[in-house]
Amino acid sequence: MPSLPHPLQAQDLLPYLRDCGYAEANVEENMALKDGPTVALACFSQRPRDSRSACIVALDTTGNPEKDVAACRTIGAPVVLVCWPDHLQWWKLGSTEACGFGPEIPLHDVEGFFIKYRDDLAPQTIYRAKTLGRIDASHQREFVDLGLMPMVEQEAGRTIERLLLDQVSALRSTLQWPRQLDKDQAHWLLKSVFWLLGAKMLHDKEVDGFIRLDFSDVEQVFERVARHYGLSAEAILTSPDRIAALQKVANAVAVVDLGLTTTEALAYVYENTLISKEVRKDLGTHSTPAYLIDYIVGRLAPWIAEIPADQRHVFEPTCGHSGFLVAAVRLLTSLLPPTLAAPRERKAYLRQHISGCDVDAFALEIARLSLTLTDIPNPNGWKLIEGNVFVTDTLEEQAERAMIVLSNPPFESIKPEDREAYTRSFRAPKFVSRAAEILHRTLKAMPVGGVFGFIVPQTLLHGQNATQFRKLLVTEMELAEICLFPDSVFNFGKPETAVLIGRKIRAEENPANKVVRYRRIRPKAMDAFRSGYEASSEVTVFQECFLKGPDYDLRVPDLENIWAACQGLPKLNDFVEIGQGFSFIGEDQPDFPVGSQRTSTVPLPGFEEGFENLGKQVMTHRLPPTIYMNMDEKIIRREILGRGKGKPQIICANAPIQSTPWCAAAMMDAVGHVATTRFNLIRSKEGVLGLTKLWALINSPIANAFAYCHSTKRDILTGTWRKFPVPDLTQPMESVETAVENYLAAVSRFETGFSLANDEERVGQKDALRVLHWRIDAEVLKLYKLPVELERQLLDYFAGHRRAGVPFQQDRYFPEGYEDFISLADYLAITADWEATNNRRLDLIDKKLAKTLTDSERVELADLKRLACAKANLVMPLPHKELAEREADLKRRGLWRGA
Repeated sequence: MPSLPHPLQAQDLLPYLRDCGYAEANVEENMALKDGPTVALACFSQRPRDSRSACIVALDTTGNPEKDVAACRTIGAPVVLVCWPDHLQWWKLGSTEACGFGPEIPLHDVEGFFIKYRDDLAPQTIYRAKTLGRIDASHQREFVDLGLMPMVEQEAGRTIERLLLDQVSALRSTLQWPRQLDKDQAHWLLKSVFWLLGAKMLHDKEVDGFIRLDFSDVEQVFERVARHYGLSAEAILTSPDRIAALQKVANAVAVVDLGLTTTEALAYVYENTLISKEVRKDLGTHSTPAYLIDYIVGRLAPWIAEIPADQRHVFEPTCGHSGFLVAAVRLLTSLLPPTLAAPRERKAYLRQHISGCDVDAFALEIARLSLTLTDIPNPNGWKLIEGNVFVTDTLEEQAERAMIVLSNPPFESIKPEDREAYTRSFRAPKFVSRAAEILHRTLKAMPVGGVFGFIVPQTLLHGQNATQFRKLLVTEMELAEICLFPDSVFNFGKPETAVLIGRKIRAEENPANKVVRYRRIRPKAMDAFRSGYEASSEVTVFQECFLKGPDYDLRVPDLENIWAACQGLPKLNDFVEIGQGFSFIGEDQPDFPVGSQRTSTVPLPGFEEGFENLGKQVMTHRLPPTIYMNMDEKIIRREILGRGKGKPQIICANAPIQSTPWCAAAMMDAVGHVATTRFNLIRSKEGVLGLTKLWALINSPIANAFAYCHSTKRDILTGTWRKFPVPDLTQPMESVETAVENYLAAVSRFETGFSLANDEERVGQKDALRVLHWRIDAEVLKLYKLPVELERQLLDYFAGHRRAGVPFQQDRYFPEGYEDFISLADYLAITADWEATNNRRLDLIDKKLAKTLTDSERVELADLKRLACAKANLVMPLPHKELAEREADLKRRGLWRGA
């Protein structure tokens, strides 16, 4: 290569970047940035040149490199090479900041720099780090910020959304249409504006036929777009008034730069702007987030790579805007040899291997635009089938040769009237769930060796009507992963979802021996998942665990090793009666007696005092507010246990009191009030158990963890409590009962004197209450006799979560960073009870010196020495991490001389 001139300019780097693999067609020169410098070179891994394929930009500094680099963020390239007259700087561009990466490179070392980092800077290396690095650590590179690409795509989506909404509003105003449009008007508005956006994107991405497109001639624009998609523009260019109105929109769109916009940005627009509430409700439409599409396709990528290229047929049932198909186009292109991956050569291949179907014609129109923009510069020709899959055999026809099936099916149930229609015109659906019906039919038809990635409602993992769907999954498929998500995946609607990833196995293979990766993402961990695909918890289980029961339940609760250790214990149902409260007939229902009244704030004949709801402030040492409720059988829908009064009981909310592991709160009702279905009622069988035992048990960390791990976000079912493992509750539990009595007495004194105490006294009183409650927790945990490692795991499960229903502050049991495996009882011994613990240790040491120590005391002394070490680690922990880092640094420098 020629020697570099002085002063160094970014254009001088072009030969080196070519040598790294950036072809002429994938390098854009002199890219002007809005409110920023001109980028001399912008290098992309492939066409289309957009923020997803952007890899490297090179620019000449204006003297403020931080500002210059930050201005490049909209391009989406993680590597920025900043040229100074006598040296080169390598910058890492992140989603929130830009920072120098590595030392400055002198002019005479630039060639050596590119030789050394040729493989790291190669197009496919950076592209795979951006798209697969969150899934496969082998693709990660330290200089690639995994959050940059999603952030840029989302911001681009917002830009297009604002543009779309503004132009739709302008069109409506020009045409003097009312705010409430009929279906045809709304469809025309969105379609026409979206076609204009597509034309601008094709123009800005320099697609042949659009480079010199004149947006001042709107009819020509629409005809050109229609020709590219193989469609007709007649449905848009319907009248002179509409054409004139569209010309104004075209003039506005012409000045916006959409050259770097990805098709993933269109998904944001589709979800947030184009889907009406009615469509979302009727069709169950919910756009799949790009990060989840990337996750599923990335997890399947190794399996897909093993499928011969000519057999990589991809099918997406109910494809909507074709988010999965867009990702498949990118993946299949990356797996082709370079000679076949070029636009002209890949065109026929992709159109023969990509197919989808949907009932929504407008969604398919967006899908064609998305796919065509992904395969720039090639025109349409995609196989997208319009039709209702419940009245045709499209699923089976397409799935028969599909080795790759990707789907986010509608979550809604099949309505009775729709079921009747489907039965008349085609055949009776097998399932109530639309998702189960679609996926079961697809999997049955899919060939052996085919792989799948599905997004499903979590109810499919255990719902009674989906049993046969789960049986198919666990007996004929290899489940590679089940990943559970909270209710924040979709922007609209709040279903708890799951991802299922697997492949169809041969009949002679044994599915029981397959290993399943089981992941769970809790609400607070969603940001970490979006940016780096981190999970709140992850375990591996054999698939045989789903084959044991008749229901093929696909749930694996958190803390499974703890519940396995408790498997031999009795169940709460062995000792108590558990049921919900009663429910009223709705006042708006036809069978509700005219003139009847359900509740009253004052006593009335036939009314009983009881609990209708929890009230605003839940405290386990108090009862909820009472109200008088009508017990007339004519207005009662279901009785269960709620109408039986006069029986001492524990009451706890039917719904979780908060969406954290501290989800249950039990209260003692010694009188035995009536209660509604808002409550679960727990009563001792034959009255043999005192309420204090049950109160301590249900409020304990192990009961809260069990309820949280085995329940949904909406309900802690009575069936869950019945299965709760408990120690023998008939055994004496004086220590538990004493601890409860001490706590409740202290709480009573605290509330009585609260107004008289100063701030410092209140803090001290609350700390004392926390210790007293921990004594209850410790006594309950002793009854379970868990290994100390499991007890510590259980208690750490609550770290970072506020305990509810108590008058003190608690968000963890053990201090952050304290890693000794000790029980809660031992922790109290070295904290609240340390003086007594240490005095006993000193007494036994004196007896040892006097040689009067008994055998039992010798054992006790050894245990007290263990506690003393735990105390020392708590008060003055050794800086293990810091020491290890210091040792490693000395070894690198050759200065380590051993300990």
